[in-house]
Amino acid sequence: LILIRSPFLCCVYLDVTHTGERRYSCKLCGKKFKQSGSLGVHMKTHTGEKPYSCGTCGKTFSRQDNLTEHLKIHTGERPFSCETCGKRFSRKRCLSSHMRIHTDQRPFLCKTCGKRFRQISVLTCHTRIHTGEQPYLCKICGRRFSRNGNLSQHLRVHTGEKPFSCKSCGQSFSQRGNLNVLNPLVLPLNTFPSFPSLFTPDFDANQIHHVLQFVIRSVEAGC
Repeated sequence: LILIRSPFLCCVYLDVTHTGERRYSCKLCGKKFKQSGSLGVHMKTHTGEKPYSCGTCGKTFSRQDNLTEHLKIHTGERPFSCETCGKRFSRKRCLSSHMRIHTDQRPFLCKTCGKRFRQISVLTCHTRIHTGEQPYLCKICGRRFSRNGNLSQHLRVHTGEKPFSCKSCGQSFSQRGNLNVLNPLVLPLNTFPSFPSLFTPDFDANQIHHVLQFVIRSVEAGC
């Protein structure tokens, strides 16, 4: 039983909870929301506004609750545990999402193609394939992206940041996909004559170049 003393809040609760009406619409992308506050939070997706800052690492967030959850990374707090496999999580929703791996539950349905997903965030990204929506904007060059992760990766083109380092040779890369760590103990040199077989169709030019450079240096050093 939910007791609401304010007549105004009672009307809001009944309107939002039972009617399901989404009367607040984003003028930029058309997405609709039940509450004006939710629309306000969504608008920060377009503006890039992130007023909440982590005092430890400086990372910024558009929502206070996202900052609160982020702080658990620094404290190491993982209060939510999976009863099936014992894995622990810092966020309750991460545990709920993880549980679907065990149950194979896929509750989020794409209304366009019928594909189902375990996480609503994955469904949201997927629907942009159909809509062509690209809400994430690079403020430096104006290029747009459908995923925030792709924008973060793109920004390294401008900043020159290369956070992914090869443990074997020390070379750094701007993208994790361009990093292929080779261990001489795992890759015997007698495989060198047939090195093209090492590469899969997913390897790009940067990956192939890096692998070959490492193998050649190993041969020259007499490893």
